[in-house]
Amino acid sequence: MQHSILKFFILLFFSLTSIISAQTFSGPTNLDEIAEESTSVSFADYNHDGWVDLFLSRGNASDGTSYDNVLFSNSSGTFSDASLSVITATQRTSGTATWGDYDNDGNIDLYVANAEPGFNGGEPPNNLFINDGAGDFTNNTTFGDIVDDSDDSRVVGWGDYNNDGFIDLYQKRGNIFFTGEIAQTNIFFRNDAGSGSTRNPSGIGDIITSGGTIDGINNAYSNLTGAMVWGDYNGDGYMDIYTARGSTKLNTLWKNNGSGAFVDDTPATLRPTQTSTQACSWGDWDNDGDLDLYTGTKPEAGTKHSFIFENTSTTSTTSFSDATAGDISTDEYYVRGSAWADVDNDGDLDLFTSTMSDAVFENPASRLYVNSGTPNYTLTMSSTFSLDDGTNTSNGRGVAFADIDNDGDQDFVVGRFYKPLLYTNTTSNGNSFANIKLVGTTKNISAIGTQIHLFANIPEQTSTTEQMREISSQSGAGSQSDMRAHFGLGTTSKIDSIQVNWLNTSGGAARTRTTYTDMPVGKFMVFTQSGSASVIKQQAFMYLIGNTGAAVEFETNTDTDGGSLSISRTDSDPGDAGFSGSATSPDASTITPNVVSPAKYWTISETGLTGNFTAEVYIDITGVSGISDADKLVILRRANSGAAWNPINTERIGNTLYSSANLSSFSEFGIGSNSADNSLPVELTSFTAVAGNNSIELNWETASELNNLGYILERTTKQNNTFAEISSYKDNSALAGQGNSSTVNNYSYVDNNVVNGENYLYRLSDISMSGVRTYHSVIEASANQIVTGFKLLPNFPNPFNPETTLRFEIPAEKAYTKISLAVYNAAGELVTEIYSGELSSGVHEFKWSGTNMTGQQQASGIYFARFSAGKFVQTRKLILLK
Repeated sequence: MQHSILKFFILLFFSLTSIISAQTFSGPTNLDEIAEESTSVSFADYNHDGWVDLFLSRGNASDGTSYDNVLFSNSSGTFSDASLSVITATQRTSGTATWGDYDNDGNIDLYVANAEPGFNGGEPPNNLFINDGAGDFTNNTTFGDIVDDSDDSRVVGWGDYNNDGFIDLYQKRGNIFFTGEIAQTNIFFRNDAGSGSTRNPSGIGDIITSGGTIDGINNAYSNLTGAMVWGDYNGDGYMDIYTARGSTKLNTLWKNNGSGAFVDDTPATLRPTQTSTQACSWGDWDNDGDLDLYTGTKPEAGTKHSFIFENTSTTSTTSFSDATAGDISTDEYYVRGSAWADVDNDGDLDLFTSTMSDAVFENPASRLYVNSGTPNYTLTMSSTFSLDDGTNTSNGRGVAFADIDNDGDQDFVVGRFYKPLLYTNTTSNGNSFANIKLVGTTKNISAIGTQIHLFANIPEQTSTTEQMREISSQSGAGSQSDMRAHFGLGTTSKIDSIQVNWLNTSGGAARTRTTYTDMPVGKFMVFTQSGSASVIKQQAFMYLIGNTGAAVEFETNTDTDGGSLSISRTDSDPGDAGFSGSATSPDASTITPNVVSPAKYWTISETGLTGNFTAEVYIDITGVSGISDADKLVILRRANSGAAWNPINTERIGNTLYSSANLSSFSEFGIGSNSADNSLPVELTSFTAVAGNNSIELNWETASELNNLGYILERTTKQNNTFAEISSYKDNSALAGQGNSSTVNNYSYVDNNVVNGENYLYRLSDISMSGVRTYHSVIEASANQIVTGFKLLPNFPNPFNPETTLRFEIPAEKAYTKISLAVYNAAGELVTEIYSGELSSGVHEFKWSGTNMTGQQQASGIYFARFSAGKFVQTRKLILLK
């Protein structure tokens, strides 16, 4: 059935006021004229126009007739049927869908899971629609197992399980409705470099048997279709999977072991006594930088409410606590869809749940739970949505959030048994936002699994707040929110830093971090991993590229076919062929520059935009020496190395300078001043780290120094992000500066107070003779030790009160050996078992707080830590003092 251009029918307008802070939504707006069900809701910008588009998968009528799926294109906030025959021609009874760039060509593709028509007929193949980059798709039939599959498919999601840069697919299967409880095994498809696929690759683990039977016998993971979500819950750099079970089966957390397999690592907390879970969503609900979990329940017996699980895991330990409280703990409704979003832009994630009828409630209202934020992070039901379009009040299905109209807040679409409904966020509370689209360089272009950590001092959260988003292909029960990450920023005036931890694409665990500091609020940003960025036509977006420390914001962009933008940074003296003119500095002074920073300069260029734009340039001055008054700096530009530097009128946000005059072309850019205001003295040519055993050696080199008194070294961990001084010129003569020098000088410092395997960040700064402190680069390092065998390391501190750290080593050839770490008292009695299970090779760390297995505090005295692995056993004496 071909769909006509969508007609918008605004059926209702209402204001919903939260008991915590006001959120207002207009609507609902019907997204189709036909009374058909919509199963899942999936957002993505498939045509590269900067407006997020919408795919709706549909089921079938009661007689088994399949409905058409619909792809809506978005034009300036208005949806219309894209009328692509390849989408409508493949009529199927579709379960869910997931967007992702399968072949890494920069065009996002679509996978649609198809179920049995009427749930009792033949099984149609699933569809992989390959985006041609010109506004259309092809239904691929040549990529092997992933397109040949004809199993009953319900919930699908992309994720790169082996970190090769090509997204893989996990598929949960039915059957759950109408034909009885027929559980089927789930399926995993490995992406073979974007041109093929392999079904259930060798060694993938029990995750592929987690749907039904093995040789006709129900196994421990037998289940009916519920939901699934990918997410790196433990921060080890590998994407894990959580599967929610339907019909009396247990939910499972599948930990990716980094060696091509998923292992059941489900703590007891994640398996409460509810009988059926039909929705689940990861989200950093408490702003601590990791993924927490919501699970939506179908009340049948036992515990009937839904759950919030707080993530307390480490890279080596899986741990969650039940944080269910408030309205979540008392609302006992059948939840069929769920999605996180900061609907009021106050700096914390809120939760929407769509609900269905059950034996107790007929057409219960769906719910919006608003987060109270720091310090308690309580979710309170603030608004209900009857999903009434004026004709039908109907059960909710999938739900997803997106900034549909690009106005800086989160709208949502909810599927149901009738027409899908759009609710437009019209909240006006003065809060700001950041909207960030990530683009990988050559692999994992859609950046699925990449994590963004945004830091800002948000008054509504009372202090500097860390928010984290992971780019995801799935949420709730088969829907997908906008892959552009949305952050509410309250009434803050700037972003302190944006840290993007890109998923490794070379097979390893270590993520690549790119960082921008002191950025403006209220912007739509495109953050490219490195190199260059494709400029979206007719969109005034901001572009951040790699670790260059420079950005471009288009104030106007009338180009009709797009282009590309390139930014590169050169960390050396740009030299000068003179200076020409004056410009206004951040404090409104008129600056006539006569010096340019020797630390770095930038080259910015564009192709294809043909001058149809005006733009501002942003420059990060972190690490530039000799700045005594940043408000008297100006951005300089020149055509080439043989041309004079020209100053530009300049403003400042923290350590970021930006041009206040719009530019219509790009060239080379530097940092300048008058020497009477800023000397710009130390030219740092390198700052490196060499890992040792329980030590890290830091080395740096300067090409020249001016009025340099000495250096200060600071250190933090990646988890802490608060730098503390470890050495300075005041107590270490090796860190004294050379005063004035035009020759190369080398410095070195060995940090012996480190732990093998821990990641550290080091920051270098210098102090001028006049007392001005200048910060240089931040580098990352980790002390290494070759693990040759099992070993229980000395605990620290020892003696201790109230907590001590226990560490042990596992060699590579003994990875995933069954191990145990326990504590005994002096009488040889077991006090507590800290860990029992299988772990990867390397150094693992656990805490003991002096309690037994029931949480009772133990008396002062001597205890023994016992580490066993196969036949290996080693003990260490622990002294608890109070």
